[in-house]
Amino acid sequence: MLRKALAIFFGVSGLGFAGFDQKPWMGEFLQFHLKPSFSYRYYPDVSRSYSPSHYSSHDRFTQIDLSVAFLPNMDLQLGMELADTSRQSLGVQSAATQLRYQWLSDTVGAPVSLTTAFLIRWASPRSLKDVSCPYSANWNFELVNAIGKEYEGIKNWLLQGFAALGVGQASHGRPYLTSILAVDSCFLKAHTFSLFAEGYFGFGHTKFIDVSKFRGYGNIFHQSIDLGIGYTYTINEIWGKFSVEYARRVFAKAFPEKANTFIIKYDYPFSPF
Repeated sequence: MLRKALAIFFGVSGLGFAGFDQKPWMGEFLQFHLKPSFSYRYYPDVSRSYSPSHYSSHDRFTQIDLSVAFLPNMDLQLGMELADTSRQSLGVQSAATQLRYQWLSDTVGAPVSLTTAFLIRWASPRSLKDVSCPYSANWNFELVNAIGKEYEGIKNWLLQGFAALGVGQASHGRPYLTSILAVDSCFLKAHTFSLFAEGYFGFGHTKFIDVSKFRGYGNIFHQSIDLGIGYTYTINEIWGKFSVEYARRVFAKAFPEKANTFIIKYDYPFSPF
């Protein structure tokens, strides 16, 4: 019962290794952020799979994102993702763009921060034959709402908590849900410690995965939950931030299970103006 309850609550989450920033706070006006990242993931099997019944993979994902708040309450994010897995050699797995609008900001007097984002992601036909690729079809559309709150602590502590929930539909297959629940604790403005829960919940009609004939998760009834921790070190305002994260997949149905994921990220801020 506990596992089912967790699946309902957390099993609607964004995929951290392939998703844009969903925190409901905007960056500095007209400041660009270049965000390269690298993820290594290993999973020993795929839940509810056959042909073969046991399948494992060592996955390496490289992502390059660029974001800018072109208005005080709107930002644009662009991204490209490369994949190198047991099924596919190094190549482009997806490209995406996200437009986000901030309705409320708790940093300027509102009780909470609230944003709405619209995301479009293209996934390569080659990658959609790989169960390591999490997308539903060639074109994936998602509407995401995020809400969060900052709390000023004592002795240079700052606490942030936020949750995001999205509804997605691809060009092929059934709808899916995404979300994330996270807490960040910042100390002395340089050290940030994070706890997060992520997952993925698809409403396809097929409950088993034919690995040899896989064509994306659009028609698969799948679920997953990842729990993770992270650390971010802010170098300074010029050189940006460096982050490391670890996530463990604690629940999966018709999806790669028991995955261990390690992520390295760098956030470099710059402005041409």
